[in-house]
Amino acid sequence: MQKWIRPLPLALALGAFAMAPAACDSGEKETEEKAPEPEKKPEPEKEPEAKVKLTAAEAEIAALKAEAEAAKEALEAANAANKDLKAELDKPPEPEDEVGEEKELEKGEEGPLGLAKFSFSDEKGKYGHLEGRHQIKGKVEVTRNEDKKGGLYAKASCLVGDDVLVDVVTISNEHGDLGKMAVKEAKELSATFFLRDGLAEKPKRCQFTYDFGASAFSVKLTETCWDGKKAKDGACKDALEPHTDGDGDIVPFGFAVEVKEALLKMGDEDTRRSLYVRYSGRFNKPFDHAPHLYLKTACKAGEKTYVEINPDYPHVKPFKLDHGEVIAFGHAQFMLNALPVEPEMCDLSVIHVEKFGESEKVLASSCFKEGEVADGACVADKPPRPEVEPVTAESIGFSDAKFEWKDSYKDKTKSMLVVNMTATVNKPVDRLNRVHAKATCDGTSDKDHLIGPDLGQLDPGESVLLTQTAFAMEPIAKAKQCEIKLSASTSFDGKDAVELDSICIKGEEIKLGGCKKKAAAKKKAPAKKDDAKADEAKKADEAKTDEAKKADEAKTDEAKKSDQEKKEEEEKKATSKEATLAPIGGAG
Repeated sequence: MQKWIRPLPLALALGAFAMAPAACDSGEKETEEKAPEPEKKPEPEKEPEAKVKLTAAEAEIAALKAEAEAAKEALEAANAANKDLKAELDKPPEPEDEVGEEKELEKGEEGPLGLAKFSFSDEKGKYGHLEGRHQIKGKVEVTRNEDKKGGLYAKASCLVGDDVLVDVVTISNEHGDLGKMAVKEAKELSATFFLRDGLAEKPKRCQFTYDFGASAFSVKLTETCWDGKKAKDGACKDALEPHTDGDGDIVPFGFAVEVKEALLKMGDEDTRRSLYVRYSGRFNKPFDHAPHLYLKTACKAGEKTYVEINPDYPHVKPFKLDHGEVIAFGHAQFMLNALPVEPEMCDLSVIHVEKFGESEKVLASSCFKEGEVADGACVADKPPRPEVEPVTAESIGFSDAKFEWKDSYKDKTKSMLVVNMTATVNKPVDRLNRVHAKATCDGTSDKDHLIGPDLGQLDPGESVLLTQTAFAMEPIAKAKQCEIKLSASTSFDGKDAVELDSICIKGEEIKLGGCKKKAAAKKKAPAKKDDAKADEAKKADEAKTDEAKKADEAKTDEAKKSDQEKKEEEEKKATSKEATLAPIGGAG
């Protein structure tokens, strides 16, 4: 869906405001008689020059902050849209009767909207792969004359060469300009047709069909014809007659490829390449709904064959594709995950799937080599694809892992972790298998991320470049260690996932195989035994010391006892001797 009213970038809006004149001249000529001069009032004191410069600097800083905030909001909106797109791709297609019953107004009958004052112009694109290609810009005055919510759609059918090229745009919906309009209010709206891919040359004439619809109804309002100069009510007098061409109901043709330096890079990379691919699809039978198409680009670059797959759902509701009508498609391939080097050759295949997730059919293949595109695959007679097997850890191999910490958009003091890797299909796997990645850094876990395409669409030996941005919503401080668990699952929420591999980040190093657990926990039990032995030895030593001490004390006691006995014996002997030496009788 394309938005019609696009606000000016903040920097341009500020610039326009700055260039507006401070005052307007009245336009009256000065009369000959001069009016008396009014009394001169004292001029106000001028602000110091330094203060003026400071005020200007503050205003510039405020403008830069506002612009940064706008860029931040735009990025968050893009991330949300990308998330919604991923969720949408995992859902089955909407029922074909989404817009309900279609009604065509009778001549003179008033519909839910009144349309008038149509105008168109041809302009050439100025940027990217649209540079030099033609786009049709249209304006229409819309009058709300019925209080009924819905969207205004327009289908452009333009005769370019011999082909009738088609583009469908959404002008507004119930949440946009139409939903805000009062009854009978008039508003001019504008849009750009062929904005997605542009036209190779200016169309000879275009017929525009307008429809007002919602989920329960669809009303064809009117038709206008533009001959390159003027717009007139009603269908073109010279009918636009699409012609069928080629074999099959859907025939892709007109492939064009440009190789350019990648816009988005990681670190100091400077050789990565993106591809801009364009082609057209002719619908040889009428289609009531948009067929499910995919563009698969497989490029041999270096030692690997890298693949990118983009869905092509032609936006045609509430209209139909008539037989012979052509829709132009355009893709920027390998833009987010660029090729590491210039590709040697690229196979381009348009794939048709009857129902979402079912078997596919290759409608057309082209080979891009040495700057030229030729019909058919680059390598003819490829061996048949082996039978698919349930996914296992051996089915998918990972390599070339890189990472960097980037400042968070939410909090500049914290970071988010961006990890790039290559996944290679070794064995064909079931459809709808996709890679899931979950990061845990220093004990903090991020949510599960679904990354990359449906691996069931890759042949053995083909690789995809994957990017995981962890902690974008809840940023963290740069971690010392991170582990990313990689798995495969057919469900969006990762249920019944099969583990594939792990990535370990330590400081500035990254490696496959996960982070090894610390061995310290296993040595705790032996340490307890050693402690017990040490306690026993200590107790034994203490026991020995006590015994020796007791023995010494016993010896000391015995020695003391022996000395005492000897002393008593000597005293007895001395007493006996004295008794022997005493005289018998007395003196005289």
